[in-house]
Amino acid sequence: MPILAALAIRRFRRQQPSLSVSQRCGSTDWIPLVGDIDDGIRIAVIGASPSSNSSAVDAISRMAEHGEVRGWSGYAGKEALISEGFESLRTFRPDLVLIGLGMPIQEEFLLDHWDALPTAVFATVGGAIDQLSGQQRLAPRWTGKLGIEWLWRLASDPKRLASRYLVEPFKLMRVTVEFQFERRGIL
Repeated sequence: MPILAALAIRRFRRQQPSLSVSQRCGSTDWIPLVGDIDDGIRIAVIGASPSSNSSAVDAISRMAEHGEVRGWSGYAGKEALISEGFESLRTFRPDLVLIGLGMPIQEEFLLDHWDALPTAVFATVGGAIDQLSGQQRLAPRWTGKLGIEWLWRLASDPKRLASRYLVEPFKLMRVTVEFQFERRGIL
């Protein structure tokens, strides 16, 4: 939502039509659509606890019945991938790799290991693995359409998500403003 808000401000300043909250597409909105691919898609799932990862692999396998899904937990599985130089991931030859290690760990993971990873589409999906596995309750879909899914999630798990939803957007705003000033030579 902070990204969508920043885009809305930019589009307003450029006198472009605004974006609708309905244009937002979260990971749990698009991942089930991989089942529409009938040509044997290969999906790797990296992240979450071993049990959550296994349940998510099972759920995604049911969605993509013509594909193959393999998982590595965000704990020992991730460490094993790193220590082996990602050989088992390259051998699997995934088309799509879902990385759910949480922000910013999943982005740092990609940056740190990019050159060792196989050619594939990589998607950072945060807690979607836990949501697909049933370990975390998925927000009602209508909350996303109204732009308040974050509020539902905050109320459901305030201890874990308070900083993400009440502090991080302001950090993002600060970084964005600083970037704009630096770009214009003001800082």
